[in-house]
Amino acid sequence: MIGTNLTGLLGYIREAWKSYAVQQTLWAEICPHSTGEDENSSWEENQKHKPIARLEAAARTFRIPITQAFIQARLRIMLNSQCERVDIEELLSLWQQPDQLQEILSKSKDKKLNQAIIQRLKQDVKNYEAYHGLAEIINRATGQQTELETAFRQLLWQWFENKFVVIHDPHTPGDQIIKQICTQTPPGFHNRIMGMQNIKGTWLDFVYRWQAYETCYRAAIKLKNSQLRIAEEGLNTLVSFKEYGPLTEEFLPQIIKEIRETPIGQLAHFQTIFTSILSNLRSSKIDAKTTLGDEEDKNHFFQTVVEFIESILDGFDGRKRRQVANQIYKDMITERIGHQTAALELQKLNKRQKGGWLMEKIQKKYQ
Repeated sequence: MIGTNLTGLLGYIREAWKSYAVQQTLWAEICPHSTGEDENSSWEENQKHKPIARLEAAARTFRIPITQAFIQARLRIMLNSQCERVDIEELLSLWQQPDQLQEILSKSKDKKLNQAIIQRLKQDVKNYEAYHGLAEIINRATGQQTELETAFRQLLWQWFENKFVVIHDPHTPGDQIIKQICTQTPPGFHNRIMGMQNIKGTWLDFVYRWQAYETCYRAAIKLKNSQLRIAEEGLNTLVSFKEYGPLTEEFLPQIIKEIRETPIGQLAHFQTIFTSILSNLRSSKIDAKTTLGDEEDKNHFFQTVVEFIESILDGFDGRKRRQVANQIYKDMITERIGHQTAALELQKLNKRQKGGWLMEKIQKKYQ
């Protein structure tokens, strides 16, 4: 979640959850069809096992790993994402000892990936233990329905709340949002972005990043074409492309590496432009090294002050934006700049209009 009134939104979600949680119960009202001894015995057996079945169903709804096989399957996927070859079967046996597993993985080169694996495993183990802890209490209980219902609902809320990822800065660039999505995705897993609400303001730059990715991807496909004319079209698009980011930093170098070995890729001007493209890509990675962290809450007061000052100055900045926009259109008409450059500059102006430009200016100055 990212926006301007997240505290209020989270409060609303908590209130809505309370209404929902009241309906979640471990004990359903089950009435036997007759008073026969066998049926009474069967009804009592159903009453005994029904809470466990409901707890298990809730855990599966929230995709909580409740079996050793489930956790090991997730861990196997994450370990297979490593470039280095490891004895996976041996490491899987350490699923309940994340610290010991971390010590073994610390010997490999990819520290960041290993840290993500351990962090995700610890969360899975924590959820697993919480589930089985409550299940054991239910099995031993002879009454205490009210207390168990409360514990059940608290556990459901814990599982639900852990699924929220909150970005407090409403002016966070699209590339940083993408990096945050990657960070929250377990290593080796395939994540789908199913949809978003309110595609304006904060989310606008996020959408622009995907549009830029599409442009880059289509150009790369042309670059792989065996016809020189089509390959040059893709090459020319990429050399003038200025929106490299996390979506392009992996697949594009790999494609260039493949094409460099082809007859077309061996041409002198292709080799020269490849070097320029990779240089631009490296520069964009260096510029994007700012990350989201715990400092957001600490800087909340400072951000509020800057936003207040920006609201006063925005009228003057709006006049400047209008002048720049007019100049962009004039330069495009006179063919001093191309359509792609004009679109990029207008996107920057549109983003600036949504706010956050003063904070961005301060961060660049003191970075």
